[in-house]
Amino acid sequence: MNFLEKCKEKLNLPLVLFIIIFINYIPLIIPNMISKESHSASKISMMICFIIEILILIRVQYKKIEITKEVKKHFLLLTFITIIMFIIQIKNFIIDDFYFFDIVNIGCIFINIVLLYISIFNIKIKEEDINNFFKAIIYFGIFACFINLSLYIKEIMATIGIINLEERVNIKSFFANRNQFAFFLYVAIISTFFIMQNSNEKVYKYIFVIFCINLLLTMSRTGILAVLIFLILMFLFSNNVSNKIKIIAILSLIIIFTLTITTIILFFPEIWNKLNSMFFRIEYIKNLSGRTDIWSVGLNLLFENPINFIFGIGRFNSISLLHFETKTFTQYHNIYLDILLMSGLIGLAYFSFIYYNVIRKIVKSDLDKDIKRTYLCMYITYGIYIMFESCGRFSLGSLDTLCLIFFITIPLLHSNSIKNMQKKNVAKKEK
Repeated sequence: MNFLEKCKEKLNLPLVLFIIIFINYIPLIIPNMISKESHSASKISMMICFIIEILILIRVQYKKIEITKEVKKHFLLLTFITIIMFIIQIKNFIIDDFYFFDIVNIGCIFINIVLLYISIFNIKIKEEDINNFFKAIIYFGIFACFINLSLYIKEIMATIGIINLEERVNIKSFFANRNQFAFFLYVAIISTFFIMQNSNEKVYKYIFVIFCINLLLTMSRTGILAVLIFLILMFLFSNNVSNKIKIIAILSLIIIFTLTITTIILFFPEIWNKLNSMFFRIEYIKNLSGRTDIWSVGLNLLFENPINFIFGIGRFNSISLLHFETKTFTQYHNIYLDILLMSGLIGLAYFSFIYYNVIRKIVKSDLDKDIKRTYLCMYITYGIYIMFESCGRFSLGSLDTLCLIFFITIPLLHSNSIKNMQKKNVAKKEK
């Protein structure tokens, strides 16, 4: 067996999904490694990655798709939602309020949901293949942390107080900004927990620490708080610790944190000023770093017309109206608001149904209780996280692709594969 044949044999669907994620990050990796400026992927590069993704998925899923009643039902529902979104764009075209990329966006959403959600309902894979996907995410995270250390060693030294820098510190690895890096580390940390459920290797504990250190260095409040909530939930839902110890531990942490912050404020004002300017940024908490102003624009757009609230106005149409004097934005920093503006209440209900359906399948599956617990904590924190960031619009781009695969496709495959594999084993024993 030659090298290419060996690679083809090991190339299962979960690893293909990781390769798709990696391909979508290439437009960010290359320019941001060469220059420390915040380069975002262009629409052209995102479309090229999306076309490659389609070709790969069609090739891998060819002859594997089983068209059942459930698949037909979900396809018809998606088609109905897509038609409604197209009708709204026809209305926008008639009133001369039309953006071509809104049509492209609708097409991308349709294809993504078909290939990464509907078509994989009955695809059967091994649990070890799912674990290999999580390991690939972990290795990619280690690579990102290494690049982070290489590119931002001066900024890291300034953050921990070894040297002084006049410019504002922005530690982000090869990502467009620190919030994107923090979100990826959040995904990498969850992946590490999934692997630790099935492995006693100490190396993953060290990797977890590396991810947490890099997360703290980003100074991304949303990312750090999301991981903190995830860890607290994992601790509270654990069966290895009594409820009494859980209560004592949480109260102790709250008391220690309160006393520490109070001591720093009263006796070490210089340290507090640095912490406040880099992380807490109390002066911006009132408007959540400008998010409330952005949300106000979006809410005004929604409620100025009942049609807008029910059917939306289009993603790029809504973004074109999001500007403050010289400042322009590409998102509303709230996925619920983003989806409402893109496809209205109907769209939000449909996308929520997809998550509900995946979570329901996980709960009803034969997955280990610890795996189910990790998924539950993941979805709770993700639901909170996306209240402050636009992650997971089911469209094209590295972040949307990562969210769709990590929070929809992989969990669905995971729940299907374990249940089906166990049923096969039972059937063999009965024979």
